[in-house]
Amino acid sequence: MVVLRDPLEWRLGRVTGIEPGADGVVRVMHVLTTRGMLTLTMAADHEIDRETRAKSLAVLKRATVVSNIKSIHALAVRVADEPDLVPQLLVAITDLDSLWSQFKIEDDSVLSSLVKLNATNDYDTGLPAEVRGLITASKAIADQVTLKGADLIDMSYIQNKFLGSQIPADDSGKSYSRLPEIPLPTFDGDLRDWVTFRNSFKSLLDKWPNLSDTDKIYYLVGCLKGDAAEAVRGIPLSGDNYHLVWSTLTGLIVRV
Repeated sequence: MVVLRDPLEWRLGRVTGIEPGADGVVRVMHVLTTRGMLTLTMAADHEIDRETRAKSLAVLKRATVVSNIKSIHALAVRVADEPDLVPQLLVAITDLDSLWSQFKIEDDSVLSSLVKLNATNDYDTGLPAEVRGLITASKAIADQVTLKGADLIDMSYIQNKFLGSQIPADDSGKSYSRLPEIPLPTFDGDLRDWVTFRNSFKSLLDKWPNLSDTDKIYYLVGCLKGDAAEAVRGIPLSGDNYHLVWSTLTGLIVRV
């Protein structure tokens, strides 16, 4: 008689036959239970060891991916109190889809190993939903703070953050209780639109002396489409790279 473990119960079975392997050790067992005949395959010790190592590696890789996703989610949560983190979040958020793909690969590997080891009870069934929830929440926060402003920018944001006593001299007599929404130009790499785009963008943003390069690059990249957006796609959104983006766009025009 043998005792068999199902996910929800233990049950008895009677061995009706065995088949030894080439090494003389029993590898196949035929067991009669109240639910019918079962054929069980016993893995060799070295196969169990190999599968155990494979499971441990997959668990470690999965944990690393989950840690990265949690870090991005933590960054997203901080944005409400630390708006200067927005550019960093918008860069990090682009990694979430690939991280989710990596998570599914490693999670499937873990489950596959557990099945082979007859240890499916050890599988964390709630983890995929938890990770997917973190990704969804992070993307939702990023969407809330993303400018709808490749096409439109509310200049009152700039007023509230930067104006104060820094009102441009030529407009010092005007009221700045509320600046109008001013559409930013867009650029898709067409040579015919380059000069107009460059001059319009700089006239709208560069006149504010306290507007940081970090904010400028955020707005600039948001105005790019098509070939222009593709040309600067790999450049990190940081203030140090603001002039690099302009240089890259200029190089694109020269090549055209």
